Amino acid sequence: MLFIKEAKINLPMELSNIILETDFIWKEKRSEIGVLRLQPKVLKLEEINYQNIKKLTSRGIKSSMKDPIKVIQKILDKVFSHLLFYVEEKFHSMFGVVSPSVTGVTEAINQI
Repeated sequence: MLFIKEAKINLPMELSNIILETDFIWKEKRSEIGVLRLQPKVLKLEEINYQNIKKLTSRGIKSSMKDPIKVIQKILDKVFSHLLFYVEEKFHSMFGVVSPSVTGVTEAINQI
């Protein structure tokens, strides 16, 4: 929580139009530290059975609904979205095509 307070105090002036005071509010009464979990990539298996367990891969994900770092994560997402908008706009004006930048799997599939 101290980190969030310091981030709010030390917010660069350039971001004051993007990040609002309300973005730093933590409403949860209780906080929990996020944990790293392994997310199995079950859909990558040709067939889900015991013999294919050795082929099962996974990726690490941070998981917690009450982790105060989510406040910072949302703020960084707002900054990223703002920057990406102008990168996209500049790319389109210079080259006349959609930028290769994507924000997620759905957008990547649409561009492909």
